[in-house]
Amino acid sequence: MKGFNRFEKGLIAANIAIGAVLMFVIGDYSWLAWVGLIASISNTFCSILVAKRKISNYAWGTVTVLAYGVVAFAAGNTGEWSLNWLYYFPMNLVGWLMWKRKKVELQGTEAEVESKKLSLFQSIIVYGGTAVCILGFAHLISLPAVNQWFYGATYSFGFDKYVIDSFTTTSSIVAMILMIKRYREQWVLWILIDIMSIILWCYTFDLMMILMWATLLVNAVYGYIRWRVK
Repeated sequence: MKGFNRFEKGLIAANIAIGAVLMFVIGDYSWLAWVGLIASISNTFCSILVAKRKISNYAWGTVTVLAYGVVAFAAGNTGEWSLNWLYYFPMNLVGWLMWKRKKVELQGTEAEVESKKLSLFQSIIVYGGTAVCILGFAHLISLPAVNQWFYGATYSFGFDKYVIDSFTTTSSIVAMILMIKRYREQWVLWILIDIMSIILWCYTFDLMMILMWATLLVNAVYGYIRWRVK
């Protein structure tokens, strides 16, 4: 794979190999399992390209949000599928346009972008506002009427599950904005989002999704390091 270093190639290969083994061991070859595998692989490519500040991450991101949204809907994770279909999907186009305008050409290769850093005041506003929104959205999606409206049934999840679902959704909205605006602090949120997403998918115990978010967690740490040193 041209343009990827050994670590990046290893991360992609591990994701594909483990995903294939999981399908074989579990014995689930349903269409939903294949969609989950596609979401996992495309998300790995997308996150690595974000870490490399490559504009092409948005193409892989579009595939990811469509596929992952299907899996999240099937699992009853309201915040996750609504985030991907209603927010990430249009924001991929917005992000591509904004990155393209700010690109810096490097030796004739694919465009990269420069990163920025939040001020202390901006950090307080971003993180404080995110915390308030997390609690508010968790209460909303935990309401029986909301679950009945979307799924025709009421799930027996505890409120902690809805807080985690809300955390991943709300924080992802903020992280996506920081990503589009090229702020390096996005990676702090992505790391926390990946950890919470692993916990979230443990509730419905989807090994393919747990694998995907574990891979993304590794890459988020990698992305944080790359955006700080360059």
